[in-house]
Amino acid sequence: MAEATKAEGASGASATEQTSVASAITAACREIIAPLVRADGGHLYLLSVTRDEVHIHLTGTCAGCPGAHTTRDKMIQPILQGVAPSVQLRLTTGWTVPDGASELV
Repeated sequence: MAEATKAEGASGASATEQTSVASAITAACREIIAPLVRADGGHLYLLSVTRDEVHIHLTGTCAGCPGAHTTRDKMIQPILQGVAPSVQLRLTTGWTVPDGASELV
């Protein structure tokens, strides 16, 4: 399950600010990105989210797709940066869903 960090990060943000940013990132993934990925036959799994980093895993038609990097650079990253400008995206793909991942539907 994706979790926000509870302690202050390197930026000095309070736990409440970190949770708020992580919640906004999760909402953007659920409400905007996941439907776009599903429209293409893929599935989006959230592995972790903090105010600084998001780890997303794509399966379905996105597993091993050579266009996944373009999807990351042209769609997912800009949406996430609209919510949290300094967030870094870690994107993985494959048929096997990593342990602890939550599918966003």
